Amino acid sequence: MTDDQLLDALEKRNLDPADFGHRGHVRAAFAALSADPFGGAARVAMAIRGYAASLGATRKYDEPLTRFWIHAVGMAMTLHPLARDADELIRLHPALLDKHLRERLAG
Repeated sequence: MTDDQLLDALEKRNLDPADFGHRGHVRAAFAALSADPFGGAARVAMAIRGYAASLGATRKYDEPLTRFWIHAVGMAMTLHPLARDADELIRLHPALLDKHLRERLAG
C-alpha cells in the first residue's frame, strides 16, 4: 500500500489497525503534507482523530503528540524535499521511528 492509499484508507476509516502503528502515522503525515504543505497538517490530524473515534478509541488520540509528529515529519521533508515516499524519508531520518523522540528532545 502506498502512502497515499494509506491516508485514503485512514480517511475512509477502513484501515486495518494492524497497518496503523507509529510508522503508519508517519506515512499518513508524509502523504498529507506532500499533497498540501499548508493544509496537510489539519487533514491528517482530522483523519487520525476520526479513525480513533471509529474504533472507539478516542482516548488514544493526543492532539499535542499528533501535532509534534506532523511537525517532525514536515521538518524532515523540508530538509529532504526530494524524498519520494515516507520510507525514503525514514531512511534519511531514522529518528522518525523513535516513538520517544518528543520526550528525548524535551530533556
